[in-house]
Amino acid sequence: MVFADRLRALRKKSGLTQDEFSKQTGIGRSAVGMYESGKREPNYTTLSKVARFYHVSTDYLLGRTDTPAEPPTRKTEPSARKPHDVQQQLRSLLADLAPDSSCTFCNGHEPLDDVTRDFLRRSLENILLTAQQLSKSQATSHAKPGEDDTATRIGKKILAATPAAQIAISQIISADNNNHANAHKGQNI
Repeated sequence: MVFADRLRALRKKSGLTQDEFSKQTGIGRSAVGMYESGKREPNYTTLSKVARFYHVSTDYLLGRTDTPAEPPTRKTEPSARKPHDVQQQLRSLLADLAPDSSCTFCNGHEPLDDVTRDFLRRSLENILLTAQQLSKSQATSHAKPGEDDTATRIGKKILAATPAAQIAISQIISADNNNHANAHKGQNI
C-alpha cells in the first residue's frame, strides 16, 4: 500500500485530479484509481513513468526509502564509461514505440499521438538500417588511411543532414570498427 499512498500524496500535492494525471502521463484513468486504492500494483514501466513525472526515485515510490529524490550521480568521463550497445538501445526504443504501448514525451507530460509515434519509429528504423549498412561497408572498405571511401562520404552527408542520427550512427560505427579492429588484432598475433 506504500505505492498507493505515495502516488495519491504526490498527485494531490501537484494539484492534479486523477483524470489530469492520467492524461499527462498516459496511464489509464481507471488504472490510476486502482493504483491509488491499492487494488493494483504497477509494472516497471508504469513505476518508471510515475517516478520520472514527479522527479522521485522508484525506491521512494515503493517505500524502500523515505527520500523522494535520488541523489545526483557524478558524471563519468566518456573513456571511463562501460561500453554499451547502441544498436540494442535503438531496438529497445523501437519496442517502446510499438503501437500498443503507452508513450509520452516532454518529461512525461504529453501523450505521444499515433502520427508522431509512427514518425519516430520510421526514423529510428532508418537510422538503425543506415548505421548497419555503413558499418558493414566500412568493415570491408579498402580505402587507404586518410581517404574517404563511398560509405564514409555517404555517412558524412547523412550525419550533416540529421544531427540526431549523428550520435547513434557514429557510436554504432565506432563500436563495430572497434570490434572489427580487435578481431584483426587476434589474427595478427
